[in-house]
Amino acid sequence: MKKELISVIIPYYDREEIVKRAIDSVMSQTYDNFEIVLVDDGSPNTTDNFLKYLKSNPKIHYYRYEKNQGPAHAKNYGLLKAKGEYIAFLDSDDEFLPDKLDKQISFMKKEKVDFSHTSYYAVGKNDKVLKETGKINNCIENKLIYNCGIATPTVMLKKSIVIDNDIFFNEKIRIGEDVCFYLELFKKCTMKGIDIPLSNVYVDDDSCSKNLDKQILGIKNIMQYILDDEYYRQFDFEIYNLFKTYENLLIENKTVEKVSIFKKIFNFFSRLLKKMFPRLHDSLRKKFKK
Repeated sequence: MKKELISVIIPYYDREEIVKRAIDSVMSQTYDNFEIVLVDDGSPNTTDNFLKYLKSNPKIHYYRYEKNQGPAHAKNYGLLKAKGEYIAFLDSDDEFLPDKLDKQISFMKKEKVDFSHTSYYAVGKNDKVLKETGKINNCIENKLIYNCGIATPTVMLKKSIVIDNDIFFNEKIRIGEDVCFYLELFKKCTMKGIDIPLSNVYVDDDSCSKNLDKQILGIKNIMQYILDDEYYRQFDFEIYNLFKTYENLLIENKTVEKVSIFKKIFNFFSRLLKKMFPRLHDSLRKKFKK
Protein backbone atom coordinates (compact mmCIF):
# COMPACT_ATOMS: atom_id res chain seq x y z
CA MET A 1 0.00 0.00 0.00
CA LYS A 2 1.29 3.43 -0.97
CA LYS A 3 2.41 5.67 1.88
CA GLU A 4 1.84 9.34 1.09
CA LEU A 5 4.61 11.76 2.01
CA ILE A 6 3.81 14.03 4.96
CA SER A 7 5.67 17.34 5.25
CA VAL A 8 6.01 18.50 8.86
CA ILE A 9 6.59 22.26 8.92
CA ILE A 10 8.47 23.55 11.99
CA PRO A 11 9.15 27.30 12.15
CA TYR A 12 11.45 28.50 14.91
CA TYR A 13 13.42 31.47 16.14
CA ASP A 14 16.57 31.24 18.26
CA ARG A 15 15.67 28.21 20.41
CA GLU A 16 17.89 25.34 19.30
CA GLU A 17 17.52 23.11 22.36
CA ILE A 18 13.75 23.36 22.43
CA VAL A 19 13.27 22.88 18.69
CA LYS A 20 15.50 19.81 18.86
CA ARG A 21 12.89 18.21 21.14
CA ALA A 22 10.23 18.96 18.51
CA ILE A 23 12.39 17.50 15.73
CA ASP A 24 13.15 14.38 17.76
CA SER A 25 9.43 13.79 18.31
CA VAL A 26 8.94 13.71 14.53
CA MET A 27 11.95 11.48 13.99
CA SER A 28 10.42 9.00 16.46
CA GLN A 29 7.15 8.61 14.54
CA THR A 30 5.81 5.15 13.73
CA TYR A 31 4.91 6.52 10.27
CA ASP A 32 8.17 6.68 8.33
CA ASN A 33 7.36 8.50 5.07
CA PHE A 34 7.80 12.10 6.18
CA GLU A 35 10.06 15.07 5.70
CA ILE A 36 10.78 17.88 8.14
CA VAL A 37 10.68 21.39 6.69
CA LEU A 38 12.56 23.40 9.30
CA VAL A 39 12.30 27.16 8.80
CA ASP A 40 14.71 29.34 10.80
CA ASP A 41 12.98 32.72 11.04
CA GLY A 42 16.18 34.78 11.17
CA SER A 43 17.77 33.46 14.37
CA PRO A 44 20.80 35.62 15.31
CA ASN A 45 22.83 32.66 16.57
CA THR A 46 23.11 29.18 15.06
CA THR A 47 25.71 26.81 16.48
CA ASP A 48 27.88 24.47 14.42
CA ASN A 49 26.74 21.49 16.51
CA PHE A 50 23.11 22.18 15.69
CA LEU A 51 23.86 22.47 11.97
CA LYS A 52 25.75 19.16 12.10
CA TYR A 53 22.74 17.58 13.80
CA LEU A 54 20.44 18.85 11.05
CA LYS A 55 22.71 17.70 8.25
CA SER A 56 23.04 14.23 9.76
CA ASN A 57 19.52 13.25 8.66
CA PRO A 58 18.33 13.48 5.04
CA LYS A 59 14.71 13.80 6.19
CA ILE A 60 15.45 17.27 7.59
CA HIS A 61 15.36 20.15 5.10
CA TYR A 62 16.69 23.31 6.72
CA TYR A 63 15.90 26.81 5.43
CA ARG A 64 17.03 30.08 6.93
CA TYR A 65 16.61 33.72 6.07
CA GLU A 66 18.43 36.63 7.71
CA LYS A 67 15.55 38.85 8.87
CA ASN A 68 12.88 37.75 11.33
CA GLN A 69 9.53 37.99 9.52
CA GLY A 70 7.12 36.29 11.89
CA PRO A 71 5.37 32.91 12.18
CA ALA A 72 2.94 33.46 9.29
CA HIS A 73 5.76 34.10 6.82
CA ALA A 74 7.71 31.10 8.11
CA LYS A 75 4.71 28.78 7.72
CA ASN A 76 3.99 30.08 4.22
CA TYR A 77 7.63 29.58 3.27
CA GLY A 78 7.40 26.04 4.57
CA LEU A 79 4.21 25.39 2.61
CA LEU A 80 5.91 26.46 -0.62
CA LYS A 81 8.98 24.29 0.07
CA ALA A 82 7.02 21.22 1.21
CA LYS A 83 6.97 18.24 -1.17
CA GLY A 84 4.40 16.16 0.70
CA GLU A 85 0.81 15.46 -0.28
CA TYR A 86 -0.12 16.10 3.34
CA ILE A 87 1.01 18.92 5.64
CA ALA A 88 1.39 18.87 9.42
CA PHE A 89 2.47 21.83 11.56
CA LEU A 90 4.55 21.69 14.73
CA ASP A 91 5.47 24.68 16.87
CA SER A 92 9.08 24.67 18.00
CA ASP A 93 8.26 24.24 21.70
CA ASP A 94 5.74 21.40 21.26
CA GLU A 95 6.00 17.73 20.33
CA PHE A 96 4.14 14.93 18.58
CA LEU A 97 3.29 11.70 20.36
CA PRO A 98 4.86 8.69 18.55
CA ASP A 99 1.79 7.55 16.55
CA LYS A 100 0.52 11.03 15.66
CA LEU A 101 1.20 10.99 11.93
CA ASP A 102 0.19 7.35 11.50
CA LYS A 103 -3.20 7.67 13.19
CA GLN A 104 -4.05 11.03 11.66
CA ILE A 105 -3.31 10.24 8.03
CA SER A 106 -5.09 6.87 8.35
CA PHE A 107 -8.14 8.68 9.72
CA MET A 108 -8.12 11.27 6.92
CA LYS A 109 -7.87 8.67 4.18
CA LYS A 110 -10.62 6.55 5.73
CA GLU A 111 -12.97 9.50 6.28
CA LYS A 112 -11.96 11.20 2.99
CA VAL A 113 -11.47 14.63 4.50
CA ASP A 114 -9.12 17.46 3.53
CA PHE A 115 -8.42 18.83 7.02
CA SER A 116 -8.23 17.19 10.43
CA HIS A 117 -7.19 18.08 13.95
CA THR A 118 -6.94 16.15 17.20
CA SER A 119 -7.25 16.47 20.93
CA TYR A 120 -4.00 17.15 22.81
CA TYR A 121 -2.32 17.50 26.19
CA ALA A 122 -1.64 21.00 27.52
CA VAL A 123 1.58 20.62 29.52
CA GLY A 124 2.36 23.23 32.17
CA LYS A 125 5.06 23.47 34.79
CA ASN A 126 3.15 21.37 37.29
CA ASP A 127 0.36 19.67 35.37
CA LYS A 128 -0.74 17.96 32.18
CA VAL A 129 -4.34 18.60 31.11
CA LEU A 130 -6.25 16.73 28.42
CA LYS A 131 -7.88 19.12 25.92
CA GLU A 132 -10.67 17.27 24.10
CA THR A 133 -10.77 19.66 21.16
CA GLY A 134 -10.89 16.75 18.72
CA LYS A 135 -14.64 16.65 19.36
CA ILE A 136 -14.98 19.80 17.24
CA ASN A 137 -16.35 18.87 13.82
CA ASN A 138 -18.05 22.03 12.58
CA CYS A 139 -16.47 25.46 12.48
CA ILE A 140 -19.63 27.43 13.28
CA GLU A 141 -21.61 25.21 15.65
CA ASN A 142 -18.55 24.53 17.77
CA LYS A 143 -17.64 28.18 18.32
CA LEU A 144 -14.40 28.32 16.36
CA ILE A 145 -15.07 31.89 15.35
CA TYR A 146 -14.90 33.26 18.88
CA ASN A 147 -13.12 30.50 20.77
CA CYS A 148 -10.92 28.41 18.49
CA GLY A 149 -9.83 25.24 20.23
CA ILE A 150 -7.64 23.94 17.42
CA ALA A 151 -3.98 23.87 18.44
CA THR A 152 -1.46 24.19 15.61
CA PRO A 153 0.42 20.91 16.33
CA THR A 154 -2.83 18.95 16.04
CA VAL A 155 -3.52 19.98 12.43
CA MET A 156 -3.01 17.94 9.27
CA LEU A 157 -4.29 18.94 5.84
CA LYS A 158 -3.94 18.15 2.17
CA LYS A 159 -1.45 20.50 0.52
CA SER A 160 -3.62 20.71 -2.61
CA ILE A 161 -6.32 22.56 -0.64
CA VAL A 162 -3.86 25.34 0.13
CA ILE A 163 -2.24 25.55 -3.30
CA ASP A 164 -5.34 25.10 -5.48
CA ASN A 165 -7.27 27.77 -3.57
CA ASP A 166 -4.30 30.09 -2.96
CA ILE A 167 -4.96 30.18 0.80
CA PHE A 168 -2.00 31.12 2.98
CA PHE A 169 -1.37 32.63 6.40
CA ASN A 170 -1.83 36.40 6.65
CA GLU A 171 1.71 37.73 7.03
CA LYS A 172 0.52 41.11 8.29
CA ILE A 173 -0.43 39.63 11.65
CA ARG A 174 1.59 37.61 14.18
CA ILE A 175 -1.15 36.46 16.56
CA GLY A 176 -4.45 34.91 15.49
CA GLU A 177 -3.15 34.20 12.00
CA ASP A 178 -3.73 30.47 12.45
CA VAL A 179 -7.46 30.90 13.25
CA CYS A 180 -7.95 33.16 10.23
CA PHE A 181 -6.15 30.58 8.08
CA TYR A 182 -8.37 27.74 9.33
CA LEU A 183 -11.58 29.73 8.84
CA GLU A 184 -10.56 30.55 5.28
CA LEU A 185 -9.81 26.89 4.58
CA PHE A 186 -13.14 25.72 6.03
CA LYS A 187 -14.97 27.53 3.23
CA LYS A 188 -13.24 25.27 0.73
CA CYS A 189 -12.67 21.90 2.40
CA THR A 190 -14.11 19.12 4.51
CA MET A 191 -12.96 18.96 8.14
CA LYS A 192 -13.22 16.42 10.96
CA GLY A 193 -11.79 16.16 14.44
CA ILE A 194 -10.16 13.14 16.06
CA ASP A 195 -10.92 12.83 19.76
CA ILE A 196 -7.56 11.29 20.61
CA PRO A 197 -4.66 13.27 22.16
CA LEU A 198 -1.72 13.00 19.77
CA SER A 199 0.44 16.01 20.72
CA ASN A 200 1.91 17.73 23.74
CA VAL A 201 1.41 21.50 23.69
CA TYR A 202 3.59 23.27 26.24
CA VAL A 203 2.15 26.34 27.96
CA ASP A 204 3.90 28.99 30.03
CA ASP A 205 3.28 32.59 31.06
CA ASP A 206 4.19 33.82 27.57
CA SER A 207 1.77 31.47 25.78
CA CYS A 208 -1.25 33.09 24.14
CA SER A 209 -3.58 31.25 26.52
CA LYS A 210 -1.84 32.93 29.48
CA ASN A 211 -0.72 36.30 28.11
CA LEU A 212 -3.42 39.00 28.27
CA ASP A 213 -1.85 41.29 25.69
CA LYS A 214 -1.56 38.45 23.17
CA GLN A 215 -5.20 37.47 23.72
CA ILE A 216 -6.30 41.04 23.04
CA LEU A 217 -4.26 41.33 19.87
CA GLY A 218 -5.29 37.90 18.63
CA ILE A 219 -9.02 38.51 19.03
CA LYS A 220 -8.67 41.92 17.43
CA ASN A 221 -7.03 40.35 14.37
CA ILE A 222 -9.68 37.62 14.17
CA MET A 223 -12.47 40.19 14.46
CA GLN A 224 -11.01 42.25 11.62
CA TYR A 225 -10.89 39.14 9.45
CA ILE A 226 -14.49 38.14 10.27
CA LEU A 227 -15.98 41.56 9.61
CA ASP A 228 -14.07 41.88 6.34
CA ASP A 229 -15.25 38.45 5.15
CA GLU A 230 -18.49 38.27 3.20
CA TYR A 231 -19.30 34.77 4.47
CA TYR A 232 -18.42 35.01 8.15
CA ARG A 233 -19.79 38.50 8.81
CA GLN A 234 -23.33 37.07 8.71
CA PHE A 235 -22.81 35.07 11.92
CA ASP A 236 -24.10 37.66 14.37
CA PHE A 237 -24.36 35.24 17.28
CA GLU A 238 -20.71 34.23 17.04
CA ILE A 239 -19.62 37.87 16.73
CA TYR A 240 -21.71 38.72 19.77
CA ASN A 241 -20.00 35.93 21.72
CA LEU A 242 -16.61 37.31 20.77
CA PHE A 243 -17.71 40.51 22.50
CA LYS A 244 -18.88 38.45 25.48
CA THR A 245 -15.33 37.15 25.81
CA TYR A 246 -14.19 40.73 26.29
CA GLU A 247 -17.01 41.44 28.73
CA ASN A 248 -15.90 38.51 30.88
CA LEU A 249 -12.28 39.67 30.77
CA LEU A 250 -13.37 43.15 31.83
CA ILE A 251 -15.10 41.68 34.86
CA GLU A 252 -12.13 39.45 35.76
CA ASN A 253 -9.42 42.10 35.25
CA LYS A 254 -10.32 45.12 37.33
CA THR A 255 -7.00 46.99 37.57
CA VAL A 256 -6.99 50.49 36.12
CA GLU A 257 -4.23 49.66 33.63
CA LYS A 258 -5.99 46.61 32.22
CA VAL A 259 -9.42 48.25 32.13
CA SER A 260 -7.98 51.17 30.14
CA ILE A 261 -6.61 48.68 27.59
CA PHE A 262 -9.97 46.96 27.32
CA LYS A 263 -11.79 50.27 26.88
CA LYS A 264 -9.58 51.06 23.89
CA ILE A 265 -10.23 47.64 22.39
CA PHE A 266 -13.95 47.83 23.14
CA ASN A 267 -14.16 51.22 21.45
CA PHE A 268 -12.39 49.76 18.42
CA PHE A 269 -14.89 46.90 18.19
CA SER A 270 -17.78 49.25 18.87
CA ARG A 271 -16.88 51.35 15.84
CA LEU A 272 -16.68 48.22 13.68
CA LEU A 273 -20.02 46.95 14.97
CA LYS A 274 -21.74 50.28 14.41
CA LYS A 275 -20.60 50.21 10.80
CA MET A 276 -21.31 46.53 10.06
CA PHE A 277 -24.15 45.60 12.47
CA PRO A 278 -26.01 48.73 13.67
CA ARG A 279 -28.82 46.81 15.42
CA LEU A 280 -26.41 44.53 17.28
CA HIS A 281 -24.34 47.58 18.22
CA ASP A 282 -27.38 49.32 19.76
CA SER A 283 -28.39 46.24 21.74
CA LEU A 284 -24.88 45.88 23.13
CA ARG A 285 -24.77 49.54 24.17
CA LYS A 286 -28.00 49.10 26.13
CA LYS A 287 -26.60 45.96 27.79
CA PHE A 288 -23.37 47.62 28.92
CA LYS A 289 -25.21 50.67 30.27
CA LYS A 290 -27.17 48.51 32.72
